[in-house]
Amino acid sequence: MTAFLSHTSFLSRLRFFAQTHWVTISLMGVVCLYLGTVTLLHTQATSPIDEWLFLDYLVKIPRNGMVFSGEEVSVDVLKLLSCHGTSPFGPIGTPCGEIPVLSDYPNQGITSASIYTPIYFYVTFGLGWIISTVFGLADATGWRLTGLVWAAVGVAFFVVLMRQWGVRNLTILALGLAFLASPFAWWSFTYVSTDAPAFLFGALLFILATRVIRRQASSWGLIVTSVVVVLVKPIFIIGVGAVAIYLLAEFVADWYRQRHLRAGNPPRFGLLRDTLLILIVPAVVAWAWSRVVALLAVSSAVPDQGTATNFTIVEFLTQFTNFLPMAMNTSAISEYIPGFIFQPLGWLTVVCVLGAIFVVTRSDAWLPLVSSVAVAGVVAAPVFALVVVATTGQYFQIPSRYGA
Repeated sequence: MTAFLSHTSFLSRLRFFAQTHWVTISLMGVVCLYLGTVTLLHTQATSPIDEWLFLDYLVKIPRNGMVFSGEEVSVDVLKLLSCHGTSPFGPIGTPCGEIPVLSDYPNQGITSASIYTPIYFYVTFGLGWIISTVFGLADATGWRLTGLVWAAVGVAFFVVLMRQWGVRNLTILALGLAFLASPFAWWSFTYVSTDAPAFLFGALLFILATRVIRRQASSWGLIVTSVVVVLVKPIFIIGVGAVAIYLLAEFVADWYRQRHLRAGNPPRFGLLRDTLLILIVPAVVAWAWSRVVALLAVSSAVPDQGTATNFTIVEFLTQFTNFLPMAMNTSAISEYIPGFIFQPLGWLTVVCVLGAIFVVTRSDAWLPLVSSVAVAGVVAAPVFALVVVATTGQYFQIPSRYGA
């Protein structure tokens, strides 16, 4: 009888867990079944989004620990490009079977992955080794399957964030499915990509920011997390900036409600301090890492990525429409998938982000959050372009995927 009651109690707890977390469970199931299948069906051809450079980083970890500025890409990875190339463009560089000639390859065969700290690559290497060992897979396949881990954890944080704001389960499910079906998910989670942590970190940053604003947590956790996020990938400072705008918008909203509506919380000047710290500390850390990269350089060779262009007024104005329309869509898949299949997702993003501004009121708790995302979606690209020009003296067209 005791065993029966214990078994019944376990089933009850299991049923309660499933009923409570069915959205998360469903989205994680899609991650495993859909993205996992896509990953396993990939050929040896690499992703068009720099996967060959990331594979080079991973194969050098046991010997060097990281890659260094001015370093040549390993011969094995160059041969991979020669024989299998990138999807969907095919072989690149010196013909397969011949001795690789650096000048035949993108970037003149010099790595551009030295700008990244080893954090993402250590995690990928370790998780990939476990996956490859347990399931008997090739190293590259194991490394690619780590994208499912980033996606699954990201989904969990995404659901937590949505529930913080009272979003209905069916809406969360629909948004989650749309995201997982996006081109961004395809190149970020089914190949080796430093974009993989973006979804997780974006949700986590806004969860922490929401807790700070609701006085449920100290701001130091958010500040430390912002530093870690930028260390994983410097370009993630765009997401950190969006969170800083959110804190600033909350301060302004409190001030407006107190001054004009005679309601709400009094202005919290601590949010101004947090905004500055979240902007300055990660930026200083990113700058410090760039100095470390320069000091550890093994040669003066610079990768020729062929992306340098003139920074004109027209180019600057164009950047205002860069992120929102194409952040989730931009990739090489348009080479073999008609645009009408995935472009509606871009328009949906624009309508949801900008349209939300017109349905919130000045007293609505959503206003600071909506404003921060909308502002970041519009101004982040041109601001980042100005920063690139000011700090490097050169300019390259900002990839739309940075907006994700």
